[in-house]
Amino acid sequence: MTDRTLLLGPPGCGKTTRLLTEVEARLAAGVPPARVAFLSFTRAAVRVAKERAVARFNLQPDDLPNFRTLHSLCFRELGLRRADVFDRASLAGLADLTGEELTGHYDTDAPTLGERGDALLFLDQYSRNAELTLEEAWRAHGAAIDWYRLKRFTDAYAGYRRDLDELDFTDMLERFAADGRPVEVDRVFIDEAQDLTPLQWRVVRRAFGGAPELWVAGDDDQCVHSWAGASVRELLEFEGRREVLSRSYRLPRAVFDLAATVVSRISRRHAKAFEPTDRPGLVEWLRRPEEVDLSTGTWLLLARTRRQLAELTTIARDQGVVYRVGGAVSVDPTHVALIQEHEAARKLSPALPIWHDALTEIPVAEREYLVACRRRGESLTKPPRVRISTVHGAKGDEADRVLLLTELNERVLRGRDLDPDAEERVLYVGVTRAREALFLVEPRRAGRGWAV
Repeated sequence: MTDRTLLLGPPGCGKTTRLLTEVEARLAAGVPPARVAFLSFTRAAVRVAKERAVARFNLQPDDLPNFRTLHSLCFRELGLRRADVFDRASLAGLADLTGEELTGHYDTDAPTLGERGDALLFLDQYSRNAELTLEEAWRAHGAAIDWYRLKRFTDAYAGYRRDLDELDFTDMLERFAADGRPVEVDRVFIDEAQDLTPLQWRVVRRAFGGAPELWVAGDDDQCVHSWAGASVRELLEFEGRREVLSRSYRLPRAVFDLAATVVSRISRRHAKAFEPTDRPGLVEWLRRPEEVDLSTGTWLLLARTRRQLAELTTIARDQGVVYRVGGAVSVDPTHVALIQEHEAARKLSPALPIWHDALTEIPVAEREYLVACRRRGESLTKPPRVRISTVHGAKGDEADRVLLLTELNERVLRGRDLDPDAEERVLYVGVTRAREALFLVEPRRAGRGWAV
């Protein structure tokens, strides 16, 4: 019988660190590295786990073949090649076949799911990962989309993959869940389990159902990807030993108290008693986001939807700070290189004009922004102190200070009415990113924001 442990880690409690400590204990006890599996939602988390084990035990990365994402595991176990995978060229062919605009990106927070074909692709993936019928997925997320258009698209997509003899990422999961062989490992550790979909849980059971030891780590209160099919049901119904990490190394008392109020409104959850840090912290309400001073410390500027990020980037630019939004930094590295080259030349020839007068190939507005950054003492080359993100994109992140817009759009408000717990979890993740201070911005219209 499998020895099963559920490790619940509230925000900032060191859940992943504890899980990796358990991994290292098994390796130190002599369990062969190839018999240990560590799986997480993202490749970045898997990479960190592998690097840590490699460094401590003098291993090579290939010695840990089962440190993977679930998709990577299925790819390997099914014996697939890159040519077997539906890629961007295949997506372009599908767009030509169906006449739909397909980019591979969609905004589920928009007032409607959108007119582009990406919404159709999203509903196909959502229904299969959540293990719902297409009609159930359509009613949950896309009722504004014509049903017959959606059905025609999904039929064409399925037929097109068969004709190409290619699998998309969801196909990999479905095929392994149906026909995959158990993976020969003895110790299994699954991180960020609250983000797994019902289909991914079936893969876990198929791959590791017979493993002698299984650790599942997560936090049901931080399940914010239900829009993509993630489900907390497996965590809530997990049978086995349960352990709760009891102290947050992130949350000061004021933020902890607010978070406790938010999480108390979630109707179905694991009760988790834990303590904040010894710092008092600060929670403050603002009328406008421009009231914050971004000049010192690390910052997360958070909003519920991507469409609200433009307002936050404007604030950061107006204050002359360098920031990251998504994967992009606000300063163009080619511009920085030009500035460095010019200033190096100026040291040899002091008569040369200063860079912001000389480098006319850099647009005027951009030069003004770069000058403002330098006057603020901002580094143009170091990682930015300020990050701008949706709450969903910031899960797992933290900063000294957090600014959170509390205004919600019509689509989010409708979703909150249908599933209040899901929206409370998003709010909980937003407020628990702060190490020192949390600044909440009032919604512009009463009753149109989170109840904090």
